[in-house]
Amino acid sequence: DVVVVATMSPHSIKQQEKNKDGDRPIYSQADRVKFLSSIKGTEHIVVFDELNCRNVIQTLKPDFYIKKDKDLLRQIVREECDLVKSLGGNIIIATDDVGYSSTKLINYIRNIYQT
Repeated sequence: DVVVVATMSPHSIKQQEKNKDGDRPIYSQADRVKFLSSIKGTEHIVVFDELNCRNVIQTLKPDFYIKKDKDLLRQIVREECDLVKSLGGNIIIATDDVGYSSTKLINYIRNIYQT
């Protein structure tokens, strides 16, 4: 078995987040890849430049596809999950117990420096 983590490029993040405040991504692609590479068991990192990772899913045909529970509210993620299932893969729902959030971090910093 091989563990592959797919992450969005800065361009795709900006496209997806265009309805938010435009402050994303807050970490560079190199920093995000370095962080993801440090996760035990990760063997490969794939950076994709599209608004979704359907092409990555179609190419890799994963046995398992892991998404955060709150992400499942988005139509695009539901479509990705449907594709994984159609290819014989399984969906694993991860809860966001840790509470990491770019939005929370940006708002926290803004609140500190508001005059």
